[in-house]
Amino acid sequence: MKRIEVIGNLTHDVELKETKSGDVANISIAVNSGKDKEPTFVPITVWKEQAENLAKYNKKGSKLYIRADIENNNYEKDGVKHYGFKFTAIEIEYLSSKKEGAGEDLPM
Repeated sequence: MKRIEVIGNLTHDVELKETKSGDVANISIAVNSGKDKEPTFVPITVWKEQAENLAKYNKKGSKLYIRADIENNNYEKDGVKHYGFKFTAIEIEYLSSKKEGAGEDLPM
């Protein structure tokens, strides 16, 4: 099993897209690597009810804990091999209080 855990801030407001499989949100989390270092930006895909709740209760700057599955995202285009990873959320915890910029009252 390949998984990652990150704590960081949403880099933009959540936008939902409808698909045949349900709503999806492609988000980016800025993870601070330490003082005086550039943050690492982690792209994460969020599906269905998790995506809907994420869009409803969070906005740009909201702090989140996300546990995600990792999948290979290797492909070939124009004879060139590209290597990468896809991250799909399996657990999300909202760490911002409403005062810090979260949306409506958070679900319990």
